[in-house]
Amino acid sequence: MADMFYDIEHPVRRELHRQYIRQCLNNFADDANVIQLTSAEFSGPLHFVQFWLDVIAEWEAETGKKAKVALSTTKDVQDAILADSKRAAVVDIIDIRYWHYKDDGTVWAPEGGKNMAPRQHMRQMKVGKISFDDAYRAVIEYRQKFPQKAVTFYSQNYPSFGWAVFMAGGSCPVIPVKDQAFLTDAAAMEVEETGTKDYLKLGKIGIGAIIYSKSDVNIPLQLGSGTYALKYINPSSGKIETINLKLKVNALYNFTPPKGKSGIYWFHKS
Repeated sequence: MADMFYDIEHPVRRELHRQYIRQCLNNFADDANVIQLTSAEFSGPLHFVQFWLDVIAEWEAETGKKAKVALSTTKDVQDAILADSKRAAVVDIIDIRYWHYKDDGTVWAPEGGKNMAPRQHMRQMKVGKISFDDAYRAVIEYRQKFPQKAVTFYSQNYPSFGWAVFMAGGSCPVIPVKDQAFLTDAAAMEVEETGTKDYLKLGKIGIGAIIYSKSDVNIPLQLGSGTYALKYINPSSGKIETINLKLKVNALYNFTPPKGKSGIYWFHKS
């Protein structure tokens, strides 16, 4: 049945698919906050995703409108589309949902087009466990390869890895912080390589830095000279605690988190 559904060579079904895709686009043509995806639990073949993107590109060219498109597929299909410059250009968001790195260093990545839903693949393949570092790795890899595209992470147990997604530069992370100044700062910052797993860092000279500290090791920061507010954020509750409202910094600042107090440290330039 799935093979028949995804058969885009059949003239009648091809046109039905085409019209359905176009109608989905027409329905939300003027709604900038709507994201177009293939479907829930999608594990279809590469050729169908190629067709879907081609129809979107055709519609955009005809109407002059731009849809927000998320590529939410199995890893093999995702990578093939992103390696295709023409079709990759249609994609705005890379959605990591149907694959993940595992804590044993391997990847759980069922193939597309096998006529099985993701939950069926889970019965056939060992899903394994995902760690904080695994979620971070998945998001940062795709953010670095495709910096002009947003990356979301909704794979196994994703609500537990909101801070990993956030610190990797991912979009729509599940974090408990609603402070508008914090979110504004974060949106302007970039991921900075630390060379260690002891802490993760976002930063932008002239704005500040956000540190996710896992230990009490010294953290060198290039902040830019000025006065900063230093605040601690509890990663579980999102509660913000002020440490110093008038921290004087002269370019390089060496920060050592309090012992036993892992979590998020936010340097906000006053």
